Amino acid sequence: SVQPVGAVVSVNGTPIRDPSRPVTLAPGPYRLDVSAQGYEKHSETFVATADRTTRLAVNLTAVPVKKGWSRGQI
Repeated sequence: SVQPVGAVVSVNGTPIRDPSRPVTLAPGPYRLDVSAQGYEKHSETFVATADRTTRLAVNLTAVPVKKGWSRGQI
């Protein structure tokens, strides 16, 4: 599962359209990247194995808003 809803998820650079649904991968190592505006990015590696389900949960951390600044302000 991924929070916040709407975060961009990719495995080995390939976007995952609906991260709420299972993804079938060949056995081997993978890199998971998750990002969302206003949140710290998350990356991790994992190994998919044959005939086994691997569940990953990512809860992104909101980037603190600096005093005097608002999100989206340059």
